[in-house]
Amino acid sequence: MRKLLIIIGVLIGAYFFLQTLLKPMADPRTAMLPQTVIQPEQKTGNPLLTATKEQFSQWFPTHCEADLYFQPTQREHTRDVCIFNITKRVEANTGVHLTIDDIVNADVVSHWKQVTGAK
Repeated sequence: MRKLLIIIGVLIGAYFFLQTLLKPMADPRTAMLPQTVIQPEQKTGNPLLTATKEQFSQWFPTHCEADLYFQPTQREHTRDVCIFNITKRVEANTGVHLTIDDIVNADVVSHWKQVTGAK
C-alpha cells in the first residue's frame, strides 16, 4: 500500500512538472519589441453646435436655458451650477469636455435658438 501511494505521488508530481514544461512560452524576440499602447480616440469639437432639440433638452437642465441665454445678468451660483451640469451631461453622452466659453459661445446660442424656436 505504501509503494502504491509513493507511485501515485510521483505520477502526480510528474504530471504537474510536465504541464509547466509544456506551457506555451512567450517568444523572446517579441518580448523585446516595444509594446504598442492604443489610446482611446479623443473626441473634439463642440457637440452643442450640431445638437438636436432632443439633445439640448437632455443636456440642459430645465431652467438653465433661460438662465444662460435670456437673462442679461445671471447670478454667479446659478450660472456655475448650470455650466457644471451641462458639461457633465455632454461629457457623459459624447466624451467631449466643454468649457464655459463653449457653452456661452455666440454660435451655440444662435444654433440653440434656431433648433428650439426661441426668439
